[in-house]
Amino acid sequence: MAEANVIATIPRKNFFLKIANISKLETIWSPEEMVHGIPWKIKVTKTTSEEEQRLGVYLCCAITDKSPDWSHVAAATFKLQPLSGNKSGITRGIEPYVFDSSGIGYGNASFIKWSELLNAENNYVKDDTLTLDITIEAANPKNPSKLLFATIEKSCVESCSSKYRLNVTNIDNLMAVKSSQFKVRNLPWLFMVYKDLSHLRVSLHCRSPSTEISCKLEVLLKLISSKKDVKPIEPAPQTAVLKNYGVLTVGKIISWDELVKPENGFVNDNSIVMEVEVRASKSEVPLLTTNRNN
Repeated sequence: MAEANVIATIPRKNFFLKIANISKLETIWSPEEMVHGIPWKIKVTKTTSEEEQRLGVYLCCAITDKSPDWSHVAAATFKLQPLSGNKSGITRGIEPYVFDSSGIGYGNASFIKWSELLNAENNYVKDDTLTLDITIEAANPKNPSKLLFATIEKSCVESCSSKYRLNVTNIDNLMAVKSSQFKVRNLPWLFMVYKDLSHLRVSLHCRSPSTEISCKLEVLLKLISSKKDVKPIEPAPQTAVLKNYGVLTVGKIISWDELVKPENGFVNDNSIVMEVEVRASKSEVPLLTTNRNN
């Protein structure tokens, strides 16, 4: 009798990645690591920003499916510890992110300055070899949260103002979800809603390959309670100038403990509702630095 090919659904995996000849690094990819039955890879590269070289580290989904409809959610932590001495190491975490057929990696372009990495006094490198301690955590693809997205109103004169309703289901299992794509100022955008270690967050992502078109954005958000005597949560408005693969994040909207308290009424039938207004106008202000990259 033939044996069934079963893929273990491990929700979290910790491993070490050794990189030899680090002084000559350009870009390398780790072997595939299976987490929750999904293949993941780590991309490590030397980047140059503002005439300074840095080490960049990214998490990438290794799915080869050419369909535009798939998506998987994961987060990661990268640690670099000195090999000796009392110097503290470096830890960079990346919050949950929805990976899809766009092939965009997610991580940190400035994990450490190249000069600090190779400085012998820091003890990060031995025999021209670097070791990264990496943890990947992936969401269960069989029981995902979903984001139901609808446009409430939209008008464009001097500036574009659009209101959207975001209904996130299966809050108990939320790691991250994304909306369908929509356009503002001829640029494609989408929302992501995610849970960091202890808070609810929302981010607005530009998905245009063009580096010529930019938008100055203001985002206003309300978390709606199902109880009439509970006021909506309204974080301070967030503004940024974005183009290409830029991101604007609304910070710690509400702690997870406060979100799920029944008396607050923010969770109803294991779902939450938010209203988000996006105000956009063209701008010549330089692009803000983000930590997204291919």
